[in-house]
Amino acid sequence: MQSLKTVLLRHQLRGGNHYDWMLETPGGQRGPDADRLLTWRLPLPSWMWPQRVMAMEELIAHRRVYLRRSGAIGGRRGTVQQIDRGTAIVHQWHEDGGYFELRLRHFQGLVQISRGPALRWRMRTLRDAQPACHR
Repeated sequence: MQSLKTVLLRHQLRGGNHYDWMLETPGGQRGPDADRLLTWRLPLPSWMWPQRVMAMEELIAHRRVYLRRSGAIGGRRGTVQQIDRGTAIVHQWHEDGGYFELRLRHFQGLVQISRGPALRWRMRTLRDAQPACHR
């Protein structure tokens, strides 16, 4: 099974905050984004990571530097703060989603992600959800 690096960032902007979940590209995909991070926007606080079912919005692939990044982004794009990080063990992956065992500092569990209409995705926690973050 493939092990991928993953990170959850809090993205602070002048107009509000959100969270970005980033994941290395599974399965050795080819193309212009193969060496970039799959990225989704999450509108919820980190202590709720993840809920049983969570809506996500797909963003453009981000550079790998965000696996380690904290602080100002530049170009009036706000700041990011690392909230959680770890690995995602790939159980199954295809372009419309898959199953991952998340092993982060503050959350561990098996999740399914699936593509919906437009840029909408859904994450569903399946088992062994063990959040370590509390409010």
